[in-house]
Amino acid sequence: MMIFVGFYTVILPFTNGPYSATLTDYLGTVEQNVKVCQDYWWRILLYINNFYACYNILWYLALDMQFYVIAPIFLVALYIHVAFGLALIVLLCVVSVWYVYSITYWLDIPATMVGEYAMFSGATKINDFFSEYYEKPWARVPPYLVGIAVGYLIAYLQRKPPKFNWFIVVGGWIVALIAALLCVFGPYRYIKGDDNWK
Repeated sequence: MMIFVGFYTVILPFTNGPYSATLTDYLGTVEQNVKVCQDYWWRILLYINNFYACYNILWYLALDMQFYVIAPIFLVALYIHVAFGLALIVLLCVVSVWYVYSITYWLDIPATMVGEYAMFSGATKINDFFSEYYEKPWARVPPYLVGIAVGYLIAYLQRKPPKFNWFIVVGGWIVALIAALLCVFGPYRYIKGDDNWK
């Protein structure tokens, strides 16, 4: 990772030319990004670069490490008292979903980058999308927390396998299938946008 960042900090002379003006992203130009990397390379070693970006594609590694560091809090809570641990996980998931809803509403940014809403109406919107929503751990933590809860549930059920009635098993599979179909086909109109070919 640091080899990549080291290369990125010395690449500036090789990107100078007519095409380099087009090499911009939501963090600015290549020159601005390289300057930030040269001054604040240590942020990547601390895995806080999703708050203070330099080499912007490393935000996901920072999130993974941050979630890995906080995972023992939830595992200990589940170990001490299952109901408390699950309540903590559910509470943080609800807070995260509320944050995502609020930030997309207040800043008028889309909740996703697909479909009609992938094309932002200006540089400010895409900056807000990435800086306030996309790279923040409190917006990305629910899948990780659900994974911790499901992992704990699987480990618990292996010790004491439950005996379910066939009706509960079939009902669970039907609910899972409906949820999967809703996730795939539910946002169809949102992704597709208006039909301009009528």
